[in-house]
Amino acid sequence: PLRPNPTQRLFAPLRSGLLTLESVTAIDIFGRAMDWPVAGLIKSFALQSGPSGAAEISLPPRIAAPARLSFRFDSGGDREADGGQARGSALYGFIVPSPTEQSMLLGDHNGTILGVLRVENNAVRFHPAPGAPSKTPPMLDAFVKRFTMEQSASTPQTDAARESQERERAADFGAMLNAVNGEIGAARYGDSGCDPASRVLGRPLALVGVALSLQLYGDAAPRPQRLTNISDDDDGGLSLVEAPVELGAKDRAFDGLAGYFDADDNGWTDFKTFHPVGGGQNRITVSVASQKRRLVMLVDPATPVHASTGLLPAKAVTLPAAHYRAALPKLEPMFLVGPLLTPRGAPDALPLAQQGGATVWHW
Repeated sequence: PLRPNPTQRLFAPLRSGLLTLESVTAIDIFGRAMDWPVAGLIKSFALQSGPSGAAEISLPPRIAAPARLSFRFDSGGDREADGGQARGSALYGFIVPSPTEQSMLLGDHNGTILGVLRVENNAVRFHPAPGAPSKTPPMLDAFVKRFTMEQSASTPQTDAARESQERERAADFGAMLNAVNGEIGAARYGDSGCDPASRVLGRPLALVGVALSLQLYGDAAPRPQRLTNISDDDDGGLSLVEAPVELGAKDRAFDGLAGYFDADDNGWTDFKTFHPVGGGQNRITVSVASQKRRLVMLVDPATPVHASTGLLPAKAVTLPAAHYRAALPKLEPMFLVGPLLTPRGAPDALPLAQQGGATVWHW
C-alpha cells in the first residue's frame, strides 16, 4: 500500500507501514521529564516485528478514509415481523440441544415450548409439545421442515427414495447437533454459572438475525491525494475489494457464536448449510459496494458475538437482556415417554404423580 504523500498527489485509499520507536520521554504532573530507554522493547502478542528487527513494528493495513464494520442484530427495519419474531426484535426463537437424547427442543421468542426434534429409526421426527400453539412461527417452521419429511401429493416418492432422503436429513441433523454441542461444551462455558442440568440438556441458544456491511464515510481517499486524471467518483476499485471477516472465535474464552446459516437480502434462510465456528467455516467477505450480508445465527443469548477483520478493529454485539430474560425460565425440558396403553375414550391429559417439592429450572 502507498503511503499518503500530498506533495505527489498519490491516490492512497489504504495506509500501512512501519512504526519505529526512537525515544520515550516520561513527564510527571510537575513537568519534570525523564528519558526512558527503548532498548529491549517488548511488544504485545498482536504486534509483529518489521523487516529490520525488533526495533520496528509492522502496522496492519487500514482504510485511509473513515470506515467501520457494521455488525448489528437485524430486526428487519420497517419490514413486518414475518419470521415469527417480535416487531423490532431480531430474536426468532430458542433451540435447546440435548447431547444425551440427540434432540433439539424448540421454543418461540416468548419461551413457549413448541416441541422436540429427535432422530428415530434413521429419520428426524418432530413431536409437538402438549398445548403448543397450532401454528409454528415461520422461521422455526422452516427449521423443522429442513430436517423432517412431509409427503406431498403433487410430488409422490417411492419408499426407497423417501428413506434415502430421511437418512440424509438425519445425518445432517446429527452433524449439526454434534457441532453445536461441541461449540457450547463445558470447556467453553464451564465458568459461566449455568445450572448443572444444562450440561445434560444443553444450553439454550437464541436464533437471531444479523447484518454485516463495510461502510465508508465520505470519499475513499482525501481529495489532496487524488491524481488529476482520476474523477471524484473513482475510488480505484476500493469499494469492490472483498474484505474477509471472521465470525466468533473458537479460541476466544467468551464468545457466544455456535454457528450460522446464510440468509437472503430479506433475512430469510432455508437452513440448508450450517457453518459452525472453527475449521475455516466461520469466515465471510464483505465489500463497500455489496449489500448488507445477512445471516441467521445460533448464539448464547448472554454472551457477546465477535466479528473481526484485518482492516478494522473487532466488533462485538450482545443480545439485549430484555429480549430473552423472561423467556429462558419457560424453556423447561420435555421428555418423550411412550407408548402408553389407555382405555378407549380416555382423556388426553394424564394425571401427574405428586412430587416431594417444586422443581425449578435455572439456566
